[in-house]
Amino acid sequence: MLEALLESMPFIAFVKDENSRYLYANLEFERLMERPRSEIVGATDSDLFSEEGARRNVRNDRQVLATGEVLRTNETLQPGGVPREFTSVKFAFEVGGRRLVGGMVYDVTEQRRIQRAVTDSQARLKAALEAGYDAFFILDAVRDDRHEIVDFVIVDVNRNGERVLERTRWELVGHRLTVLLPERAEAGIIGRFARVLETRTPSEEEFTMVNKAGETQWYRNQVVPLGEGIAITLREITGQKQADAMARQHTQVLENSLGGIALVSKEGLFTFVNGEFCRMLGMVPEELVGQPWDVAVRTDDLPKAQNAAEQLAQLPRVELEVRGRRQDKATLVMRCVFISVSRDAEPDGFYFFAMDVTEQRRYERMLEEANVRLREQAATDALTGVRNRREFDLRLEQEIIEAKRYERDLAVVMMDVDKFKAFNDEFGHPAGDDVLRRVAGIVVMAARGIDVVARYGGEEFVVLLPDTDLNGARQLAERFRRALEGASWPLRQITASFGCAALGEGKSNPESLIAAADRALYAAKAEGRNRVCVEE
Repeated sequence: MLEALLESMPFIAFVKDENSRYLYANLEFERLMERPRSEIVGATDSDLFSEEGARRNVRNDRQVLATGEVLRTNETLQPGGVPREFTSVKFAFEVGGRRLVGGMVYDVTEQRRIQRAVTDSQARLKAALEAGYDAFFILDAVRDDRHEIVDFVIVDVNRNGERVLERTRWELVGHRLTVLLPERAEAGIIGRFARVLETRTPSEEEFTMVNKAGETQWYRNQVVPLGEGIAITLREITGQKQADAMARQHTQVLENSLGGIALVSKEGLFTFVNGEFCRMLGMVPEELVGQPWDVAVRTDDLPKAQNAAEQLAQLPRVELEVRGRRQDKATLVMRCVFISVSRDAEPDGFYFFAMDVTEQRRYERMLEEANVRLREQAATDALTGVRNRREFDLRLEQEIIEAKRYERDLAVVMMDVDKFKAFNDEFGHPAGDDVLRRVAGIVVMAARGIDVVARYGGEEFVVLLPDTDLNGARQLAERFRRALEGASWPLRQITASFGCAALGEGKSNPESLIAAADRALYAAKAEGRNRVCVEE
């Protein structure tokens, strides 16, 4: 009965023996691995997963069997080449005096996606509400198996967007346009939006919609690419369609608006400012109207702004980004557009459009800083803090290219902690991890600033030595060896064996250079360990 229940569960379930050999795997496990159960049951982790994954699984199994405690872990796997997030639970139990490991693995990709979507949605909604547009939507593209765009799904909308479509946020977010607006979809908006995304070219359009009361209303939308989706600003222009010439002039202002709107006379004075323009500067209309337009710009950005205004003599429109001069001295970054105005074919001032992009720029800086941290984490071995093998392989390939191009020396030193497996067996993995961390730290301290120290796998480390010949590599390896040998170790003396190789004939690519250093390393171990060997 229990097995039948597990077979029907929407999560992965398995049972392993004390040697991490699979005794049972349910149907979901088969689907994840994309292989029949007959190839899973009886297999070990090393038969099914990568070396690193198998080692991690075995380590977790041993921890569960040793402590008897439930172990929960989170990890990202790529079944079928598609990254997915999983939460796993392992526990020990006993059957007929035999200790076994049971496990359940839950695919939480969708749950995490929803969580991230909710967080992103909150930030996007706040930005949309602050932007001052009548209606604002963010949509993600939906692609088919051929990666062609077939639809768009709404991922964010502001209150004015709810009002325009006469639906609540929860009736809009997560739903496709073909379902929400079938008539508009048939009229070709999916293709138009897809062209904006694929060509990264903004698009504008005017159209009508009939509301629930049967009234026809005019709208103008602007569609711009945004990551893997689009952002849409929508403004009702029904009244503008019926307005007089002055109203149409104001419509032109609104069409080009980035948020704040001001009108500057040919004498260079503000004659009109809207509420958003005042809000950005922390002032009221009475404090701005009649003042020179450049009071809105910080002194050190004035030359740039004045030069842009002067260009309106030859150009109808100029865009720029300047820092605004707020009354409370707070930071303000404005994305501005100056548009010339003429009366009876004569220049008559210009429109000053401005959008507050302070938070956007701050988020961009935060994103860049986060990306830098992520790149650093991706290049670092989590246990020891030195570079990981992937980063080392990339650096080695780059250094070989540079060394050949500029005829420079280049060498590598492979090192292996002596009798490390025996140390682990005697003192345990936590003590072994401490040793690896300290070994890495000692080698980094002994290395030069230009050297790259990396963990190559297990207890093996490798050091990339730019501008270094074989003799120099031998001397540096000896320095590393003496530093380890001379260090004080709490449990047992730790030493290491070293193998050196330099770029040259027969060692002209990453594979052959590493192989040569590895052969020298094994020679050092064969000769008694705690020594340096080189391959000429």
